[in-house]
Amino acid sequence: MIREAGTSDLDALVELNLHVQRLHVEDEPERFVEPSREAVAAWLSERLVQEGWRALVAESDGRCTGYVLFELIDHPVGTFTAAMRALYIHQIGVDPGVRRRGIGRALVRAVEREAAELAVQQVALDTWSFNTSAQAFFTGCGYEVYNVRLRRRLPSRGADESVGQARPKLP
Repeated sequence: MIREAGTSDLDALVELNLHVQRLHVEDEPERFVEPSREAVAAWLSERLVQEGWRALVAESDGRCTGYVLFELIDHPVGTFTAAMRALYIHQIGVDPGVRRRGIGRALVRAVEREAAELAVQQVALDTWSFNTSAQAFFTGCGYEVYNVRLRRRLPSRGADESVGQARPKLP
């Protein structure tokens, strides 16, 4: 069963989120940090009541087995872009013990139904390049790549070299 998440689901949402965050920390530790339960709980609590944000949970036998956190994005016409309304999936997580049973797909389809009800024509999300399983999952749900970001990692200076130094001005 998929239902709206509430503050009573916070502990389960935190636990599911921490599973996902640990994967990020393992794969890219220079970018991600292991968040505390308290920090995740505070962050999620804010999102659960923030206008335009929603969370859904998958529930089985009275237990939360997955969640999806998404936001309504409403961009007006810009200098270079057309107006756009989309539901943007910020986070999705399924309990590792029950993965590959259709829970993630059910959560994604629930977001798509929400989009249809809101007359939103696009559901978007992003995933890190190291997360090939997420990419395969979303591709299997019918999602396609529409934007690619690139980076070049530069040698870093020692932490003591950069502390307290003025930031250089761009020309």
